[in-house]
Amino acid sequence: MEIEGYREVLADLAGFFGEKAWLSLADIARYDGCDTRTARKRYDIPGNGINRALLARKICMKGRSK
Repeated sequence: MEIEGYREVLADLAGFFGEKAWLSLADIARYDGCDTRTARKRYDIPGNGINRALLARKICMKGRSK
Protein backbone atom coordinates (compact mmCIF):
# COMPACT_ATOMS: atom_id res chain seq x y z
CA MET A 1 0.00 0.00 0.00
CA GLU A 2 1.30 3.43 -0.96
CA ILE A 3 1.58 6.13 1.68
CA GLU A 4 -0.85 9.02 1.16
CA GLY A 5 0.85 11.98 -0.52
CA TYR A 6 3.96 9.98 -1.50
CA ARG A 7 3.78 10.71 -5.22
CA GLU A 8 3.21 14.42 -4.61
CA VAL A 9 6.20 14.65 -2.28
CA LEU A 10 8.34 12.64 -4.69
CA ALA A 11 7.34 15.00 -7.53
CA ASP A 12 8.17 18.02 -5.36
CA LEU A 13 11.60 16.58 -4.56
CA ALA A 14 12.19 15.89 -8.26
CA GLY A 15 11.28 19.49 -9.06
CA PHE A 16 13.64 20.81 -6.40
CA PHE A 17 16.60 18.49 -7.09
CA GLY A 18 16.12 17.63 -10.77
CA GLU A 19 17.57 14.27 -11.75
CA LYS A 20 19.65 13.94 -8.56
CA ALA A 21 18.70 10.64 -6.89
CA TRP A 22 21.13 10.62 -3.93
CA LEU A 23 20.60 13.53 -1.56
CA SER A 24 23.26 14.62 0.89
CA LEU A 25 22.43 15.80 4.36
CA ALA A 26 23.22 19.36 3.20
CA ASP A 27 20.75 18.95 0.28
CA ILE A 28 18.02 17.79 2.64
CA ALA A 29 18.67 20.67 5.04
CA ARG A 30 18.49 23.17 2.16
CA TYR A 31 15.20 21.66 0.94
CA ASP A 32 13.71 21.72 4.44
CA GLY A 33 15.08 25.15 5.35
CA CYS A 34 16.95 23.98 8.44
CA ASP A 35 20.49 23.09 9.48
CA THR A 36 21.99 19.66 8.91
CA ARG A 37 21.68 18.61 12.55
CA THR A 38 17.94 19.32 12.52
CA ALA A 39 17.47 17.53 9.18
CA ARG A 40 19.30 14.45 10.50
CA LYS A 41 17.07 14.31 13.59
CA ARG A 42 13.83 15.21 11.81
CA TYR A 43 14.14 12.53 9.14
CA ASP A 44 16.41 10.05 10.94
CA ILE A 45 19.12 10.26 8.27
CA PRO A 46 21.91 7.72 8.73
CA GLY A 47 25.36 8.62 7.41
CA ASN A 48 25.66 11.49 4.95
CA GLY A 49 22.43 11.16 2.99
CA ILE A 50 19.68 8.99 1.51
CA ASN A 51 17.99 8.43 -1.83
CA ARG A 52 15.13 10.65 -2.93
CA ALA A 53 12.45 7.94 -2.73
CA LEU A 54 13.33 7.12 0.88
CA LEU A 55 13.27 10.81 1.83
CA ALA A 56 9.79 11.12 0.27
CA ARG A 57 8.63 8.17 2.36
CA LYS A 58 10.11 9.67 5.54
CA ILE A 59 8.46 13.05 4.85
CA CYS A 60 5.08 11.37 4.37
CA MET A 61 5.46 9.26 7.51
CA LYS A 62 6.46 12.36 9.49
CA GLY A 63 3.29 14.11 8.29
CA ARG A 64 1.13 11.19 9.40
CA SER A 65 2.50 11.33 12.94
CA LYS A 66 1.49 14.98 13.49
